[in-house]
Order: sequence, then structure tokens, then C-alpha cells
Amino acid sequence: MSELGITTEEAIELAIEVWRGFLGVELIPRFDAPAVPSPESSVSGCVTLKGSWYGGIVVTLPVSLGASITRTALALDDPQPEDVCDVVGELANMMAGRLKHQLPPDTQISLPMVATGDHFHLSIPGARVAMELDFAIEDTPLKIRIIKVEQS
Repeated sequence: MSELGITTEEAIELAIEVWRGFLGVELIPRFDAPAVPSPESSVSGCVTLKGSWYGGIVVTLPVSLGASITRTALALDDPQPEDVCDVVGELANMMAGRLKHQLPPDTQISLPMVATGDHFHLSIPGARVAMELDFAIEDTPLKIRIIKVEQS
């Protein structure tokens, strides 16, 4: 059991279930080859959880994969950037919602925040990565981070 109240295996299952349930897409855990930053633009969705536990979820994937999953989620032929942001934000939101059930009852969840670009770093000040999960969808890597802020 980690400091998050769930094991790495449980976090992997949580992610797989969310992506399968929302998109019908199978996430493949990558234990042998961690997801490396893609040379193309990325999109990240972040949702914070705050209460006696403070942290969040950050989901990062290539924009091309974001467009692909948006086509699936919204049944669109040509998703616009705002559609991709909506879907990636909702994935982060769904994962945070599932994680929230493992945390103290006073935990509140934020609205999703989404950033897109070539070279950016999305973070919460004072946070550290508590768990990092690497996955792939059809050989395209993506990363899910659970971050934690130490409260004083």
C-alpha cells in the first residue's frame, strides 16, 4: 500500500477501467519502456484533490493520440483542439474521481485544467510525483502521474 491508499497495481487497474469504460480503449501498461516525451505536441489534463490529502492527477499524451481518442469519445470525424481538451480533461477528471474514493472523506476535487503545446511543464507548486504510470495505446506512449503536496 502506498501513501495514496492504493497500490501501483490498483492504480493501473483504475486507469485501465476508466479508459475502457469511457472510450472502449485498452491501455497497455509499459513496465519495460517508460513513456518518453514525444517529439510532437502534447496535451495534459490535470485535476487537483484537496482536503487533509492534497495532490492531483496529471494525464499527458501526444496531441495526435488525444485527437484519436476524441474521435472515439465524441464520434467526430474532425475534432477541434477544444474537443481534445474537453476529452483529456474529462479523463483526468474521471481518474481523479475514482482516486477520491480512496482518500479521506473531506477531499474536494477541482475542475480539470488542460494545457497543450510543444514544451511545457504542468505542475502544482510544492508537489512531487507520488506515483508515475506509463502506458501505451497501439504503441503510442502516454503517462499518468499522481502528485502529492506535502502540507505543513
